[in-house]
Amino acid sequence: MKDIKSLDFNSVIATKTITRFGKTREVHFVFDKHSDEFKAMCKLADALKVLDEYRRMTYTQITESIIKNLQSLKHADGFTIVKFDFVGYFESLSTKYIYDYILKGKLDDKVREIMNAYCAQVPYAYAGIGISNTFADIMTNVFKEQLLSNFGGVGVIGAYSYVDDFVLIFDKNVAKEYVVEIIDKTIKQVFYMPHAVPNTTDFYKQEPKFSYLNNSNLPLSFINLGYLFNVFKSKDEISFNIGLPTYKKEAFKKLIKQVILDNKDNVEALRTYLYAYAHRVVTKVKGASGKGKNVSYSRLASSYILSNYYECFDAETVEFYKNVIFDCFEELGLTLPYYLADRSESSPYNLHHNLIKHKALVLNKKFGLPYKNLVKLVQPITDKDLTNMEYYKVAQILLDHMTQVF
Repeated sequence: MKDIKSLDFNSVIATKTITRFGKTREVHFVFDKHSDEFKAMCKLADALKVLDEYRRMTYTQITESIIKNLQSLKHADGFTIVKFDFVGYFESLSTKYIYDYILKGKLDDKVREIMNAYCAQVPYAYAGIGISNTFADIMTNVFKEQLLSNFGGVGVIGAYSYVDDFVLIFDKNVAKEYVVEIIDKTIKQVFYMPHAVPNTTDFYKQEPKFSYLNNSNLPLSFINLGYLFNVFKSKDEISFNIGLPTYKKEAFKKLIKQVILDNKDNVEALRTYLYAYAHRVVTKVKGASGKGKNVSYSRLASSYILSNYYECFDAETVEFYKNVIFDCFEELGLTLPYYLADRSESSPYNLHHNLIKHKALVLNKKFGLPYKNLVKLVQPITDKDLTNMEYYKVAQILLDHMTQVF
């Protein structure tokens, strides 16, 4: 790697516009993954991720914790659920501020040199750059610890964050004004100490980015990390169930319908796509989207969550998992192909079956889908001769033909 003083991080960073769920935004990205600058960023990120300040719960861990919190409220006299987001969180975080107040003294000489060079050139944690996620997670954890300290004994039974997305659960009624006051106070304490390159961090105080819910407005619903939680009164108890937000259902059906229309005259190519989209894809190969390693290209639920908390899912969502792929053909007025004709609940093209049975399409030549099976799966969607093609190149073809929607 070249001398740290000669690294030019901005020379490998560009911007692009992306659209997701109808929202368009500009993000930064590193376009040269072979550059010394990118390698330096990776070294820096690796060093930061071993610090106590860096922690990240997975989607599944957060969802399971929320489920357990809701279960514990069964006989509670009151409760409060607060959801809030930071405003433009990544771009609000000063990299030098994070170093000066949080990281200084915790890095070895080499990493400190990289950190100083990076902060001087890239002043804020711009969304889209890998190292920015690490900076954001660190500051989120520092903020959350201070937030819990400031709430003291008010009855917080759950505090969860996924980057800038927060959920707080209290086992009693807590006034909205008090919650807002404590969040504001904590932001000032954590993000607004004096600095030459200041943070600009703030949080949304209005719907839909801020939700204040308690037992006085039952039944109620809230969405977190792709799950819809419905809380209601059942007899003399507080109950809940889990569903799918409408946007996820619509996005998945739109994807499957487009796949059907694009491949209706080639049932074997269609078979490949339906099989792949009905499974969680586990791979170290990166597709055209840049995604790789344990990637779900149609993440409608965690197999772990669905199978372990099956009784919590509402009947409508279960039926959606069971029938969505079959229903797409019917809604398009098209006949089911021969491999779907029996509408079998144990079909490898049945989303419900694959989730419950923890079925995954594992693209790994050591312990995943055998080479011959992979070639058989991929050949219908490409004109390339796959004979003797290296395993991961075949897998790459499949991933490059897929679109990740969640």
